[in-house]
Amino acid sequence: MTRGEKIAAFIEAYCKIPEGAQVDQPIKLMKFQKQFILDVHDNPHGTSRAYLSVARKNGKSALIAAVV
Repeated sequence: MTRGEKIAAFIEAYCKIPEGAQVDQPIKLMKFQKQFILDVHDNPHGTSRAYLSVARKNGKSALIAAVV
């Protein structure tokens, strides 16, 4: 299991949705969110910064909070 896969598995196993209709349910990463984690943490060059730009209401804040 790579570092990015471990991070994604940790988020899905231990992080919960804090508010809204699905409160206290585990976070289920969308395909682009999981790919972002893998691209950042599993590249051969190392990463010091990464930018995520997607439309509104796609879980950017939750993803970045979970990664941090």
